Amino acid sequence: MKLSVFAVVLVIASVCALPQQDVETGDQRFVVTNPIRRAIEKLRRDIREAGLDPLQFEGFFEYKLLPFFVFEAFIDEFEFNGASNIAMNSLSHNPFLRRVSFDISLPELRLNVHDSGFDVTLFGINLSSRFNGRILIKQIRLTGHVSYRILINASITDISLNFSLGGIESDVRLIAFGNDCTEHLNRFLAVTIQENVIKYQNEINKYLEEIVMELLKGQ
Repeated sequence: MKLSVFAVVLVIASVCALPQQDVETGDQRFVVTNPIRRAIEKLRRDIREAGLDPLQFEGFFEYKLLPFFVFEAFIDEFEFNGASNIAMNSLSHNPFLRRVSFDISLPELRLNVHDSGFDVTLFGINLSSRFNGRILIKQIRLTGHVSYRILINASITDISLNFSLGGIESDVRLIAFGNDCTEHLNRFLAVTIQENVIKYQNEINKYLEEIVMELLKGQ
């Protein structure tokens, strides 16, 4: 969701950055939409060049305070991909209404963990957890429109956002402190999250609009 929100901020910031003479000359559709498309492409490229798509790592960490405390944690073959595949499904500018409409999505985010876990020994008491599996998040989508007015530069008068989630597929295994939490975790990821996105859609949309406005204040 954060990447989708950031992409929307880029869309709106691009509108705000347009000088009056640029909006009022030439083909207004492309004067507004071309910088937005370039900003989204740059975001895709920056994510890949930063090594965030795909994001892969593994590691081991330990901390010992003998003889009282020992902590060991590891992760093996962690892989996360799809973050740079930001799709601009549609983008249009109506110069008469001074409105930019957009449809942005992340088609798929994939998380795979071959194995991970931690072990804690505290005053002779042993605790451990293990996690592995895969999670597929489908169609994170933000649609909406931005209305603006022209003074010296464009300024935003209204933002309307609509967030949706295509679904989550979860095939993970979690053993926590000797308890098999696999069924509960898979149900939470695949069912509960989707149900709550639908149930609280209006609240989520309002919250995202507030976030975008706050982020724009720092532009």
